[in-house]
Parts: sequence; C-alpha cells; structure tokens
Amino acid sequence: MSSNKTGRKREALTYWKNQQPPESGTLFTDPLFPPNAYSLLGVDSDGYIIDATAYKEKAGNINTNKIGFARVSDIFPNGYELFSEKIEMSDVIQGQLGDCYFLSSVANLSKYPGLIKKLFKTKDTNRDGFYEIVLFIDGKPQVVIVDDYLPIDKTTRRPCYAQSKGNEIWVMLLEKAWAKVNGGYANIISGLPCEALEFLTGFGSLTYDTEKLTDIDDINEYKLEIVKNVQIANQNNCLISCSTSSSQNIERVGLVEGHAYTLISFHQVTTSRGKTYLFRIRNPWSQGEWNGDWSDNSSLWDSKTKSQVDFQNKDDGIFFMNDTDFFRYFTHVEICYILYDSITTTYTIKDENLKNASVFNLEIEGEGFLTVSVLRKNWRANRELRNKILPTHISVVKYDPKAKNRLKTFSDYNGTFESYQTPTINVKVVKGNYL
Repeated sequence: MSSNKTGRKREALTYWKNQQPPESGTLFTDPLFPPNAYSLLGVDSDGYIIDATAYKEKAGNINTNKIGFARVSDIFPNGYELFSEKIEMSDVIQGQLGDCYFLSSVANLSKYPGLIKKLFKTKDTNRDGFYEIVLFIDGKPQVVIVDDYLPIDKTTRRPCYAQSKGNEIWVMLLEKAWAKVNGGYANIISGLPCEALEFLTGFGSLTYDTEKLTDIDDINEYKLEIVKNVQIANQNNCLISCSTSSSQNIERVGLVEGHAYTLISFHQVTTSRGKTYLFRIRNPWSQGEWNGDWSDNSSLWDSKTKSQVDFQNKDDGIFFMNDTDFFRYFTHVEICYILYDSITTTYTIKDENLKNASVFNLEIEGEGFLTVSVLRKNWRANRELRNKILPTHISVVKYDPKAKNRLKTFSDYNGTFESYQTPTINVKVVKGNYL
C-alpha cells in the first residue's frame, strides 16, 4: 500500500532485472526479449523453456510460421503516436492472443487516463525505439524496458495481438511489457484479471467465485454479498472485472465461455416492474454482445430507463445485464480496491519474519474504507512459484485505551491462498487507532 491525495507517492524506481536504458541515438533491439520466435513461445536465449507447463499447454496456439515482428515505423509508415488524443476504453482491442483477462483489466484502468499515463515513464514516441513502462512487480514499481518491435501477421503486416484505434501504440506496448515479465507471449495466454490488476496498479483484488459453492442458500447469500460490494466499489471508483464459466455453452446468448470482461458500472434503475439491478459490461474484443433481456435491442428499454443509464445502441462490445442473468452466466467477480483519491502506506515484511505475526499501526483520521492487501512474490514474474500456496491471516483491530475492551476486531480474514491470489480485505472504519 502507498500513495497520497494526488496519486501514488513513488519511491525511486528500480529497473526490472537491472536492465538499464540504452544510450540515445542508437536504434534499440531488446537483448532480453528479442523480436523472434523465442519471445513468442516463452523460450530464453539459450533455448531453455521458461515455463514448461505454459509451453506444453499454450505454445501450440502460436504459429511462428505466420507470426513475426516489425517495428512500429514499418507498421505505421505514415506516422504513429504513443497516445492519440484522449485515452478511452474503446482504445483497447483484443487480437488473436487469448489474453482477455489482461486487456479487460487495461480497459478497466483506462477509465482513469492519468493512471494509464503513469505506467509510461516514456511519455511520447521515441525515435530510438525503446519505451520504459512501470509495472508493479513483487509489490513495488519497477521499470520494464521494451523495444518497439510488435507481433504482426506475416501476410497482412498488421498487428495480430493487442490492437488499438488508428495509429496509437500504447496498448500494444503495454501488452509487450506484460509478455516480457511473463517470459513470452505464450505465457500470457489465459489468466485472471486480478493477476493483471496487481501488476498494473500495485493493489490486490477481492475475488468472488460462485462455482465453488453448492448449497443454494449459501449461493444466494453470496450473490447478495457480491451485489452489495459491487455497488460500494462502483460508488468508490474501484476497478471491477467479471468472467464467464468455461463449462457452459453460451455462444447462443452472445457471450464467450471462459472469457474475462470489464464490469464498467453498476446501476439500480426504476422500471414499470419495479427496481432492477443492471450491470454494464464490456467485451475486450470491442464487439460481441449479450442478446437477452436488457441487451441493446431488448424491448425492456424505454425512454425512462434509458435516461437513468448511459445507454447506447452500438456494436461496441458494451451491454447491460440484470442480476439474474448475470449470475446465470458469470461465475467470477474481482474487485480491485484502487481508489483514485486515496492515502496509502506500504509496509515491507522481511523474509525471516514471514512465519511470525507482523503488527503495524495505523491512525485513521476520519470515516472511510480501509483496504489491506498482502502482496507477495507473484508467480507471473517468478515462474517457479506456480501453484505454490501460502496460508495468510489478516486482522484489522481498533485500539481504544479508554474503552472497556481496548481491542475490537473490525475484520478477520484467514485462508490458504494460491500463487495467483492476493489476500485482500475491505472494511468500513471510523476515526481512531488501528492495528
């Protein structure tokens, strides 16, 4: 945790793997992530596979006979820009690579253009062909250097993975930085939005999974909890993602199975039938929409309900769903509690203290929400940690020396977490001293 009222208070940035920026005046080609098949498939310069599991499962999805690399100056011979005019969600378009979880997270963050621009230490196009991008690796901001070679279709000579509108390149460069940290483009096929959001924001996420429950009463109570927390998160400008099940045949209703979407906003609207909860959702493909109740062409829309939300009948991948249909097809919801206007603090736990309790003091000056995340070395940048689990226990305790019971537990969170999870709690607190 770390920032101030105007944004994150940056510590001195370190360079990932201590790779320093090249000297100006030389066209840069990245020796750590060269524009060749090795970087596509997740193989290092010595020919060793970086992640054997990912290589076995995903490398077959990349045809190196059809995919190559080209510099942005060759892709856009008439000129290109890092950022073109304003940053918006429609800038982010998924290509042939199955990294919807990452691009839906980038689209989510694009709601706050200032946060996107903070990821780029390089602020404009660079004639030397390299860009410095800040990702939060193992809990701290680190500069990842990439060259401007992008994956292309060898036939069309056009970008084949992440794409954007017009001639801007920021989305493609951000995807490349993510691929580099993971050791290759094949290694970023499939994942969860919470993994990407941690690297993009430095904050953890609270994950809900309705598939893990079987008792109908537990499921209904869980859904009510999700709706409540989505509503609070939406009011506080948090980032929310959602994913469909990979075990349902849902193409008939316009959805994609096992696919990550951006949950743009949550609305409670008044209709002729009473109050209705509506989720506004975006497909990172920038097309392909839900076709049931409250879809663009649904007869349920009238002028009164349209006036209560940002309704647009476009083939842009954005659609509305009510809560009943949402929970029928979406099984995962992830809330990243990054607050645009927040005060954050970082505590570092030394390796030798990991097995013992670490206690930190917080003085809360007013009423609000307190978020606590435990960030650890993430397997995305440390592939040897894949499938490792770690028991974690977080308690938020209010301390009042004048009260009869000086210690009052506000929230208690205990569990065993896998290597892709970031244990996170979010609790409403009042003024006072906390542990």
